Parts: sequence; C-alpha cells; structure tokens
Amino acid sequence: MLNEQGLSVESIMKTPAASGAPNGWVVMTPDDFSDITPDKDLTGFFNGGEPQWEAVVHPRLRRLQITDSLLDRTRRRIREGRAGIELVIGPTGEGKSTALRQAAAVLARDDGRTVLWRQRHDAVLTQQVLDAARDHGPGAVLVSDHAQLLLESLHKLVKGDHIPASSGLQLLLASRDTDWTRRVRELGFKINPVEAWKNKGPLISTKHPFGRVSESDARRIIQSWRALEPVEPDVIQGLSDGDAAKLLSERSAHASSRSGALLGGLLAVRYTPEELRAHLVDLLESLSQDVTPGDMTLADVVIVLSLVDVAGLDGIPSSVIAGFCDVEESSFRSKVANRLGREAVANYGDDIMRPRHPMVSEAVYGIAMSDESDLAVESAGFHLLEVIERLGGGGNLKDGAGQVFGIGRELYKAAVPRSLGPRSRLFGIALARRACELRPQALANHMALSECLRLDGQARRAVIDVWTPLAPLLLQKKKWLDWNKNSRTALNEFAITASLAGDEVEAAILRIAALSDEFRGNKVLEEGEASFSLAGLTLHLSRLYAEHREPWLAEALAKVHGCVLACFPYDDRAVKMAEDSLRDAGVRTRSFSAPGDFPETLDLTMARMSSFESDYLDIQEWNLHLNFTDLRKLLAESFEEGDA
Repeated sequence: MLNEQGLSVESIMKTPAASGAPNGWVVMTPDDFSDITPDKDLTGFFNGGEPQWEAVVHPRLRRLQITDSLLDRTRRRIREGRAGIELVIGPTGEGKSTALRQAAAVLARDDGRTVLWRQRHDAVLTQQVLDAARDHGPGAVLVSDHAQLLLESLHKLVKGDHIPASSGLQLLLASRDTDWTRRVRELGFKINPVEAWKNKGPLISTKHPFGRVSESDARRIIQSWRALEPVEPDVIQGLSDGDAAKLLSERSAHASSRSGALLGGLLAVRYTPEELRAHLVDLLESLSQDVTPGDMTLADVVIVLSLVDVAGLDGIPSSVIAGFCDVEESSFRSKVANRLGREAVANYGDDIMRPRHPMVSEAVYGIAMSDESDLAVESAGFHLLEVIERLGGGGNLKDGAGQVFGIGRELYKAAVPRSLGPRSRLFGIALARRACELRPQALANHMALSECLRLDGQARRAVIDVWTPLAPLLLQKKKWLDWNKNSRTALNEFAITASLAGDEVEAAILRIAALSDEFRGNKVLEEGEASFSLAGLTLHLSRLYAEHREPWLAEALAKVHGCVLACFPYDDRAVKMAEDSLRDAGVRTRSFSAPGDFPETLDLTMARMSSFESDYLDIQEWNLHLNFTDLRKLLAESFEEGDA
C-alpha cells in the first residue's frame, strides 16, 4: 500500500525513528528502501507521470546528470562538515522531482545517511524539524519537493542563523520556477531570498541548468527505456544508443520549453502526433467513466486543465478543482490529484493543478473540440466559471482564480491549429459572455467580451451587446468591483470598439473622458495611459473632421497632435498614430508651449461635441464629469522633462 507520496506505508511504520519525526515528515533509513519493490514496467514514469519511489529506486534506471551534481556537492559538504542548501528551480517536466528522490534514495540507502523527507503537502519547516535532523548526527539531510511552501519559514531560519555552517545539515529542495517566483512576490521580498542567503551560514547552490537535454542524459534515458519498458518507441528501433540519444537531444530543443524541454523531448520521441492523440483518446475514454461526487468526470478535469494551458494561463487552484468535482479540499489529493497524476496528464503542487505538458494539452483540446468527440467541453468550461464565481462569494477572487475566470479572451487569442480556429474562437466568446453573466459587476469581464467580439469583426455587436447597456453605469464607481483597476482601460476599449463600429463621436468623447480625474482610482494618470488616450483622440478627430469639415475639429486635432509631440516624443506608437491622423486630415500641427492651458482645449472640444447626437451616450452627462487636474500636472512634468 502506498501513501500520497508513493512511500509504502508499511516501511514507514517500520522505521525506528518514524515515531519521533516531526508532523508531516518521515525519517528514511536504508531499511526503508529494502522494503520498496521496484516497478518492473516504467512506461508511466517515462510518459511523464509523477515519480514514485518504486520507479526512482530501480537499480537499472540510470541517474540523471542533475542527480549526480546534487550528490557530488552534498557529499563534499558532508565530508567537510559544512551545512548547505541545494535549491533546484526549473519548469515542470525537467526532472527536478526525479533527481530529488534519486539523490535522497542514494544518500539513505548507499551512504547510510538519515534523510528527513517532507511527506505531507501541509508539513512545515520549524526549529523542531531542524533539531530532529541534528539528533541523527552530522550529515543528516532534509529533502522537500514543492519547496516554495517552505520559503517563509526557511527564510526566517536562515536569516536567524539557525542553520550554521558548522551544523553540517544538508537541505535538498526543489520548486517549479513560477511557483517560487509567485511565492517570493506574495511574501513581499524585495529580492530573491536566495541572494540574501549567500552571506549567511549555509552555502547556497542553485546551479542546476535546464533546457535542451544533454546527449549524456539522453543516452542514460535511452538505455533506461530499453532496459525497463516492454516496447521501445518505434522511432528509435534499430538505432544505436548514441544515435537514439542524439535524436532525443535534438527533439528536446524543439519541444515547447514552457513546461520543460526534457518532457517535451520525451513525448516527441515516444509518440508521433497520431500516436499521442490515440493514447490520449483511450485515456480520456477511461477517465470519462470515472465520475466525481459532483457528476463531473476526471476527463472533465483533464479538459479544463488543458483549456487553461492552451490559453496560456498558469494552472487552476486546487480549491477550484475541488469545487469543480464537489469534493472537500482536505480530500482533494487522494480523490482527484493522485488519480490523475499517475496518468501523466496532471501535475499538482503548491495548491495549483496544471497539465503535464503543452503537447498533451494541445492534443487533449483538439480531441475535445473535434467533430467526433462526445466530450462536453463547453459545459465543463461553463461549470469551471460557475465554481470560481461561487467560491469568490461575489467579492474579489483569490489569486489564481481571477486569471482563470478570464479564460475566454485568452482562449480566443490562443494559437491553435487552423482547422480548430473558428470553433475555438466561438468557444472563447461563449466563455467570455458567460463570465459577464456570472460576474456583471466586473469591468474586466465586459472588456474581455468586447475585445473578443471586435477581434472577431463584430465591433457593432460589441457596442450593442456590451457597451450600450453599460454606458450609463460607467460613471458610477460603486457599481463596479474593479473600478480602481480598470475604469480608464474600459473607456479606451469602449472607444476602440465604437470607432471600429463607425461611431467616432462616441469614441472621441470616451477618449477625452479617459483623461479625466473622474477615473483617478485607476492609478495615477500614467504617461502611457495619457499618450494612448491622446493618440487615439487624434484618430477620431481626424475622421470627424474628414466627415464634417468643422474648423474647431481641425483646431482640436492640431493641438492634441502638438501635445503628443511635445510631452510624449519617446512614445513611438503614440507619435506615429498622431502623425498619421494629422496627415490623413491634411491639417498642420499647432505649437505646444503652455501645457497648463491644454485641458481647456479638451473642455472646449467636449462642449462642442454636444452639437452631435448619440444613441447610447448622454453627452451632457459625460461633460459634467470632466476635470483635468491630474492631466494638467502630468503634462507640465512631461513637458519640462522634454525641454531638459
């Protein structure tokens, strides 16, 4: 019987020091490994499944180069009586977890070292854990995957000199790079704590390069395949170990690096696209029979994980997947994560669940969206959004869940095969629309739907469906959850869409409004925001002048152009748009020497806009909300810097 981390429960119970191990940690000695029976067939392991002890202790599984590096440096420090931390940070699928387990097994089984393995996901690193390790004498080793979960406590222990160099204690830690970076950001560290540890007691080493698979590692992998799998991949049959290794190394350089060149290279050699698809079809068929308490199947879980990966998002919080399956978070690992991890389709760590590799995600997405598929991809996507909204409770969404809620726009823009493109884009629009229905008080959702529709050539539909009902509400701060973050951006998206629909009057009004103090909660008016709004305004004024030939439109266009040139000459995109607009209108620019007076130009332009009519903007009402104190200050500062 195996526990969640793949260590046999019987061997843990036999461990002499296990009863004295801190909560969530297990003491591993040579005797523990004598009770682990190596797997005979490592096909699942080579397909990218989570490494289990039964795989990594196999005597015929060649060690990765990174494992040898970990062992060499750790053994040297033990001989010298110096403490040390080996921190392995890299993408999913690069062999971090395998190397960590291989090194731990060798240190305990072959070197006779006591290893404290972080067994449970919620186990913490405390002074008690350090003391327990020291009780076993010098050269004890603490080992933990998902090390970002220990970062806060580890930082305090290192900074407080609780791991002095003379202790001889060794720590082997691994973390996915994005998990580590996100945790550093959450904790508010100004710099990566590893840099702060350099001058403290233990010696820190993070020199574990990732990327293209070396020919040395490739040769080891090829030899392991041939020794431990019943059938080797067709593509290497008949090749020597050296030629097969060269092929694997070359394929890894072309595999997607977002989740690891190593696993990408393995998949690229092991399967043709057709074989990978057939393998995943069989897998999804099997998982579709595995129903969770919430009537979602494990196949549905794989589908939504693939959706977020194709959309370029960084996984789904496990709390969301638990809600998706209607299971308690406390039982999420045993009832969901573990049942998927061994199938090489999911990766779980730091309370985030991710697909194993983009190649798998793209294939699963293609299968789910194909004509012959009966997988309910749309209902799975909708259910995912509904769960996120329910967990959010109408307030702010937790980290990670918010980005998934915006999956519609990202999926719409994702690169997918041409044959899948139209259906995928329609699905993206449908998801974006559903997000608006579920959370109508979030401007970000309406902006996302608008962007999808206008990119799809449906600008008029975006104006009618999205913006016309919202126009009266855009001046009411209390109506929105994300007013302070997105109010100005929403006005610019509205303006772009209105312009594409041919509504240049409304577009110009919205650009001017986006410069007003009314929306100052959307940060301080930044230079990039101001230049973007002003440059867009030149476009709308140019088109209005071409249609109406009113002198005041030409005057406004010339002054706005002069403002862009004088205050934002370094913004090449804004300058080009303003120059093109002026040229198209056949208008000469006006010199700009008094930035403090420029807001009066906007006030006057807006007042004269009242002579026009709008089907969905109350121009008089919008005019009442204009005040350009922030803009006046920004222009003055930018103008002075430009002169300097």
